Amino acid sequence: MPTPSKTNFFTFPSCQKLEDEDVLDGMGNVPDNMRHTFRRGDNVIIQGERGALWYGVINDIRVQCLKTMHKAWIAARWYYRKEDITENNIHKYVDIIAPEEILSPAEVIKFAEGEGCGPLIESEDMFTRWSMTASGQHMLEGTTHVFQVCQKAYNPDKDHQHYCRTCRKWFHCGCLKRLPKASNKMWEYVIEQGRTSGLSCNDKFIDALCIPISQGKVSGVVGNGMTILAMWGAFEKSQEEDIEIDWNGNLTSDMLEHTTRLHVYYQCPLCSKAGRVSYM
Repeated sequence: MPTPSKTNFFTFPSCQKLEDEDVLDGMGNVPDNMRHTFRRGDNVIIQGERGALWYGVINDIRVQCLKTMHKAWIAARWYYRKEDITENNIHKYVDIIAPEEILSPAEVIKFAEGEGCGPLIESEDMFTRWSMTASGQHMLEGTTHVFQVCQKAYNPDKDHQHYCRTCRKWFHCGCLKRLPKASNKMWEYVIEQGRTSGLSCNDKFIDALCIPISQGKVSGVVGNGMTILAMWGAFEKSQEEDIEIDWNGNLTSDMLEHTTRLHVYYQCPLCSKAGRVSYM
């Protein structure tokens, strides 16, 4: 059965989801890979030409009403790598496909750009950071997050960054002046945080709080922000409520392993400019 044009597709009745009985291959059979209820907005893996696999999102679902059967069609919006966008394909970001071309649901994670912590993204995970729309013969990009010192975006494959808890900003390490290797300013900073509220901390927990919040390269796409910020949150809560925390209970074996490493620290340039002292 020929694929309808986009013009014809939008004349068909619309539906919110695809049930088994909606997915017909022309013979009235439901393919095994379609034993799933698909809805608008679902991310999916789609079988392309020559064995290629594509990621897309279901933009719309319509049903073509024929004399002998009803045939479902999907408007799929593709995910592109930025470097794959060209003048020749700027209008091909949405195509009409048959439901049988869908192989399976897909998980596509939205990267929390500029945040101290966000959803965990493993090396094999599919994630998205930006969106583009077409206007005439041009692509209109969404806002690209850049960093204040260098005005460049973050490339998780090439860049290593540290995060300042005070001003809540990420910085490329190459834009920062590192503290001397023998410096114990980070340790003193954490100790002072506890001393001002009368708290005493387990030395290992202090070591853990001294681990820099970092991302990129070996630290991974989103880094360790979720773990370290959670520990700082527990520490600060103990200060506010004047309670003791089971420090050892907050330390995982992975955290303990990281406390034995030598870390590189920096002083936040934005905090320094504002007259504050903050190490990262």
